[in-house]
Amino acid sequence: MTNKTSMKIGIDVGGTFTDIILFNVSNNVFYEQKVLTNHENPQIAILEGLIKIIDDNSIQFSNNTDVEVIHGTTLFTNALISRSEDPPALFVTEGAEDIIYTGKGNRYDPYDKVLKKPEVLVPKHLRFKVSERILVDGTIFKKIDLGLIDTYLNFIDQYFIQSVAIVLLHSYKNSIHEDLLKNYLLSRRPNLHLSLSSNISPIIGEFDRLNTTCSNAYIQPIAEKYLIDLNHNLHAIGIDKFSLIWSDGGLSSLKESILTPIRLLESGPAGGALAVSSISRNSKNKNCIAFDMGGTTAKICLLKDYKPRKTGEFEFGRVHQDKPGRWYQSKSPEYSHA
Repeated sequence: MTNKTSMKIGIDVGGTFTDIILFNVSNNVFYEQKVLTNHENPQIAILEGLIKIIDDNSIQFSNNTDVEVIHGTTLFTNALISRSEDPPALFVTEGAEDIIYTGKGNRYDPYDKVLKKPEVLVPKHLRFKVSERILVDGTIFKKIDLGLIDTYLNFIDQYFIQSVAIVLLHSYKNSIHEDLLKNYLLSRRPNLHLSLSSNISPIIGEFDRLNTTCSNAYIQPIAEKYLIDLNHNLHAIGIDKFSLIWSDGGLSSLKESILTPIRLLESGPAGGALAVSSISRNSKNKNCIAFDMGGTTAKICLLKDYKPRKTGEFEFGRVHQDKPGRWYQSKSPEYSHA
């Protein structure tokens, strides 16, 4: 029986460069390629670089070759920072429409009379109130009224909205109203991308849960298109195994990453932190600093006892240095980067 040839392909797509490494596990040989990122179609740069490695080194994929692609990127982080995409719509409990702006009610500098807050992800005209109320213990105080939803759908059509965030009060305790609203929306607009806070960030704390869900809704349409196109193109050259690095260093399937692209925000730097962790173990350096210098952002991660520190939040949209509340927070697990 012939042994299979095993190959691992690592792909990191940043705002400036796309880096590709092909590792032949069977003979311990590395091949690498760096190309400029194609911002209109990032998968084009990936394929160009990968095909160049294959052609230059006469590599062939056959039925006897086991090939796996592991992918990390900061493309979606850059989209959030640069606000390059159209905003999603937001369905919230009646009375909570402005939490996205008022936040936790604090000012990061109480003495600054012209204080600037981070730009909200969803403008006022795309925030829709829902008549319903679930109490903090999950009890239904007021059943959801879906009577106005069709009117809101007309606004969604008018503004060509592709993605919707649903963030109802205390849905982390009881998600029945979010689920009912989701089913209603899909029955009338089956192509909408829907992000439910009870799925994306089922935690106490309305502002953080709202920001996390809206961030997911903001990037979901571009994440879905990019990942599906990339997977299709990889299939075309004979690669069937495709995984993505999440921001906390774990591996995810294509399906899960499309549903929760918020978990991919720091996937590129997470891969770098994992690489430094491996290097530090091999070199017996227990405490290290991982530094990732990109064209859009730079990241630093501290490793103690060979391990990157994990955190439960990601910050973006900074408008002031070193003051709480001066940027947006997304509550999702990741390696701690500065």
